[in-house]
Amino acid sequence: MQKIKKGDKVVVLAGKDKGRSGEVLS
Repeated sequence: MQKIKKGDKVVVLAGKDKGRSGEVLS
């Protein structure tokens, strides 16, 4: 499993923003 670092671009897999791409904020 890859580590997700703050500021990385990710695709949201759960929650209300599912399927949307975004950045890791925490």
